[in-house]
Amino acid sequence: FSHGNGSVFSCQGIKLCVEHFLQRGHNKITVFVPGWRQKKGTAANPIRNQEILEKLKTEGYLAFTPHKQLPSGQRVASYDDRFILDLADKEDGVIISNDQYRDFFKDKASYRRLLEERCIPYVFVGDNFMLPEDPYGQHGRSLDDIL
Repeated sequence: FSHGNGSVFSCQGIKLCVEHFLQRGHNKITVFVPGWRQKKGTAANPIRNQEILEKLKTEGYLAFTPHKQLPSGQRVASYDDRFILDLADKEDGVIISNDQYRDFFKDKASYRRLLEERCIPYVFVGDNFMLPEDPYGQHGRSLDDIL
């Protein structure tokens, strides 16, 4: 939501993030998006440039997390945060997110290590995707060292 100023799910923001890492020379990139985002947006959950999601999926950079619609019409979605943490743990990856993942901090020692050492926040300024050079503060590891 941050590229959409908190009011719309902007797929362009995801594309800008992927492009940023491709330009840095990274090619093993996975973006997790809840599967229900494949459906048309609603007033409660607006989405912009949805076709970008399918393009990124086709290119191998995006995975939709499982979801289903119950006979009652209620949507049920798997917790996408767990997919993010599990893949980063398995692949020794880095997480780019502003989420604090508080629900998972005590689940596994490996999750805690990920969150304390390899979870990097970001900001959008217009269409500029930006990462801090010092994600863990002035005396912490640099962005280049983490990536």
